[in-house]
Amino acid sequence: MLGFHIAIFVPGWYVLVRSLCKAGLAEYTIAALRPFFLSVASIAPAFWLADQLDGAVLRLGLGVLVAAPLYVLVNYKSNREWFNAMRELARISG
Repeated sequence: MLGFHIAIFVPGWYVLVRSLCKAGLAEYTIAALRPFFLSVASIAPAFWLADQLDGAVLRLGLGVLVAAPLYVLVNYKSNREWFNAMRELARISG
């Protein structure tokens, strides 16, 4: 699936995004890859820590306990627009 997505990334931009909203390839690429890199920055430490344990349930639990708050924090600092949209979606006032 990853290979397919990579293969259709530029044609998909050309046919859909460029024709509908006139966004350039660089702008579209940044908008598409930014959440990916923020997720990697959040999940990598959790993966490393969970890899140190034996037992699938323990690893899963530790991974969630580390990755979830880290993901929210990274997005709070780097992607405030997304964070505010998710807060509004959850109807959390603050």
